[in-house]
Amino acid sequence: MLEHFGACIKHAKSQRQEAVQMNIFTALLCGLKGLTESKSSIGQEDVRQSATNLIINALISANPILRCAAGEALGRIAQVVGDSRFTAELAQTSFDRLKSARDVVTRTGHSLALGCLHRYVGGMGSSQHLNTSVSILLALAQDGSSPVVQVWSLYALSLIADSGGPMFRGYIEPALSLGLKLLLSVPQSNVDVHQCIGRVLAALITTIGPELQGNSTSICSIRSNFLCACAVMQAHSDPLV
Repeated sequence: MLEHFGACIKHAKSQRQEAVQMNIFTALLCGLKGLTESKSSIGQEDVRQSATNLIINALISANPILRCAAGEALGRIAQVVGDSRFTAELAQTSFDRLKSARDVVTRTGHSLALGCLHRYVGGMGSSQHLNTSVSILLALAQDGSSPVVQVWSLYALSLIADSGGPMFRGYIEPALSLGLKLLLSVPQSNVDVHQCIGRVLAALITTIGPELQGNSTSICSIRSNFLCACAVMQAHSDPLV
């Protein structure tokens, strides 16, 4: 079936191709979600490979909804397979693409893929990739020439912060520093970027948790930065921000 899906996408005429892909990814995501809930295996290596090929190809689709679906599917398939080597291969594929790619489509698709990978595999299962993932996403979030890349990379960073738990503690200060810098430098007209900065900040606050009440020098500094960020965001014209 998966090979048949691949052939359908390949041979569909351009105006029908997106509709075909959308239906295929709806089926694939439902299937992967079902496998997760029933704690079932996806099958042998050939089945895994066919599904992975479909997903990786869709990560660079011109359609942003398909890129989102592919990112989710990548995280889900890593969760279903539950093999650290397989997860490492998926992560490395995205690292390699993000280090060399200069186009918006590849950068956004593979940014989200990293976020979803950490989200579905969990902090323990993806800890060895955490440093590289965060470093790449922090760099992409500073790409002022492309607000779209900033949005996708910040959203992916918020997913990682949400799923990382205590393992994300070492990245709180650089992520918070970036959030403040972007709040002060990105024009307010780029509302999507400001909303995603808010997501990152909310995830960071959750990561620190009740310790934000502490009186140590580092906690006081972090708390002060959060309050500054909140003040900037409350002055924003967009109600969601």
